[in-house]
Amino acid sequence: MCGITGFTSLIKNKEKILRNMNQKIHHRGPDEDGYFIDKDIALANKRLSIIALSSGKQPITCENYVILFNGEIYNYLKLKKDLLKKGYKFKTMSDTEVLLKMYIEYQENCLKYLDGMFVFAIWDTVTKKIFIARDRLGKKPLYYCFLSKQFIFGSEIKSILEYPGIVKKLNKKVLNSYFQYRYIVGNETFFENIYSLLPGHFLSFNVMDKKIEIKKYWELSIASRKKDLGERFYVAQTKKLLVNAIKKRMIGEVPIGAYLSGGLDSSIVASVMASIVGDKALSTFTIGFKEKDYNEFKYARLVADKWKTDHHEILLTTENYIKTMDYLIGFKDAPLAVPNEVPLYLMSKKLKKYITVVLSGEGADELFGGYGRIFRLYINFRGKSDENYLDFFLDNYNYVSDKDLQKFLDPEVLNLINKKKYTYNIFRNYFKKISHLNIEDKIPYIFENLHLQGLLQRLDTTTMAASVEGRAPFVDHELVEFVNEIPYKYKIKWKNNRLKKEALAQKLSSREISENYDITKYILRKSFRDYLPEEVLKRKKIGFPVPLDNWFKGKFVNYANEILLDKRTLNRKIFNKEYLESGKFIDELSGINIWMLINLELFLRKYFD
Repeated sequence: MCGITGFTSLIKNKEKILRNMNQKIHHRGPDEDGYFIDKDIALANKRLSIIALSSGKQPITCENYVILFNGEIYNYLKLKKDLLKKGYKFKTMSDTEVLLKMYIEYQENCLKYLDGMFVFAIWDTVTKKIFIARDRLGKKPLYYCFLSKQFIFGSEIKSILEYPGIVKKLNKKVLNSYFQYRYIVGNETFFENIYSLLPGHFLSFNVMDKKIEIKKYWELSIASRKKDLGERFYVAQTKKLLVNAIKKRMIGEVPIGAYLSGGLDSSIVASVMASIVGDKALSTFTIGFKEKDYNEFKYARLVADKWKTDHHEILLTTENYIKTMDYLIGFKDAPLAVPNEVPLYLMSKKLKKYITVVLSGEGADELFGGYGRIFRLYINFRGKSDENYLDFFLDNYNYVSDKDLQKFLDPEVLNLINKKKYTYNIFRNYFKKISHLNIEDKIPYIFENLHLQGLLQRLDTTTMAASVEGRAPFVDHELVEFVNEIPYKYKIKWKNNRLKKEALAQKLSSREISENYDITKYILRKSFRDYLPEEVLKRKKIGFPVPLDNWFKGKFVNYANEILLDKRTLNRKIFNKEYLESGKFIDELSGINIWMLINLELFLRKYFD
């Protein structure tokens, strides 16, 4: 696991600039750094050593190629075996060298052979072209921008901001995406003219003609679902593929452990890992608040006791949470979007004393139907056209209503958002692509392609900030492709087959139906019922509990007023000054909405003041 950065340029002081850029992402790879500089390009790497500890230093060169790599290629030994048969020789034991020689052999077509999480950049010293690719589902990040026809890139935006001449300007048209969906959809960022390379895409930039080419090389199938192969088949295959995905992610030459929240997803991952390591105790970690009902220690202990793991509990205080929130924004280069980002970071920081790689449960809800309130929305839908269904979905999906957004955002910002329609158009284009799918299959597809990106960014930020590698076996691309074809009825199953959807729609909302009349993630629960205590197996889904309402309408109300009524905040023309000064936001907005307002302001202070 690493951080990478670089630029094409004839600028003076290349080495000094490059070292400054690389130092900004030191946390991503504190073990080693490496540099490659010639007259056309400057490349740098920060390495967190996990595979080939003594021989994996980057950049690696071969023939006329130079590579930077961030991630892990889980099938690199198989690929290496095939390359040896073709006559390739190797100087190291690293997956980085295997990846480089796969590119030499297959060029961009190498991507279809790779099983892993990755962003890599390869410079061709002859053609003067840089090739950069991101993994299929976006587990590892890559950002880029152009300045005076030069190309600058990095694993984190902060490294790009170190390049001379970069002007920091807030990208206001995406602010509704942050507030309403908690992540920025598409390739835009909070900074104008700095972009994210989308998952499943690669780009190439030629220094000679200054042309960039971006192509999609993978996407999740949107064909109509295949015939029903039966519950027994889906149970067996789900179990087989997930166990294999977990095994693959346990490779490495450093200690490996697991997050164990006590929820279904992390409990499955930890249980399978414990069954694999056998007599050697697996290190597991959970975190929670001392306030009643704001930790899940009880359920995590049930799993830890069953599998005899080396279990660690971390108790978080409210004061530590608030202090860390501002600090973590500086790693993310964006306001925090999900309240559990702080606990995840603090847990990663703690577990770094014991392990370097941690497996997590991200992705299970998107794949297997964990968000019952949203995934059952089709029951309450009365419209007929896709356009109506899109509006209906967004009204129910958003975390901040249009009404509240209009209250606290400045009218000029709202006008810009409404004029550009950046976020809305991305969702609309996705709904157009899937117009032929059954109505119940549309929303899961949106979550797999858009919502999942926000979660994977959260995992990358919170682990890498602590120099820990986070791996998410549920997002194994082979598992994702298989689960995508499982009929909806096996993901969320009715508890009573005689219940009629039409009858329920007349009486109940999707929120009332979910987990009362149906079983979410049914096929996943069925596949791993022998691994988990009954109490954990049958638990209803709850998000990571953070007492935001208690804080920002109680003990931290003064803190909220201090931040949001400060002159700096009021004079930015981002928020509605009159509304904030009226003080109504404390009573009218939810705790999480106030928390997001504070996060955006803290981000603006850190990056734009």
